[in-house]
Amino acid sequence: MSSIPNAAMPHPKPHEDEPAKKPRSVKQAAKDVVAKVKADPRTKTVTKAVKDNPKTAAAIGATVLAGAAAAIAAPFVIDKDKPTRKTAPKKTAATKTPAKKPAAKKPAPRKAPASKPTAH
Repeated sequence: MSSIPNAAMPHPKPHEDEPAKKPRSVKQAAKDVVAKVKADPRTKTVTKAVKDNPKTAAAIGATVLAGAAAAIAAPFVIDKDKPTRKTAPKKTAATKTPAKKPAAKKPAPRKAPASKPTAH
């Protein structure tokens, strides 16, 4: 536990200044995004460049698409190149051999104590 008293720790306080936002519909959210994109001055520049050079725009689009496809496919190609460990195929219940009972251990035979020859 910390030895710092709670009064010394900064705690977040609720903000009363912010009004509660109404949940927007998907349609309204999409309209807001489109309005922001149209308001961006770079959008007009890009749109004009695409209209003036449609073949170049198509080539750029194809290049971007090919790059995305390569980025997605690269991990799969790399995994195929790695050597894989061969594992035994899994057996189904029908092909499994029944479990064998362990053999009961037999007690070792006792040896008779060695008899000493008696002198008569």
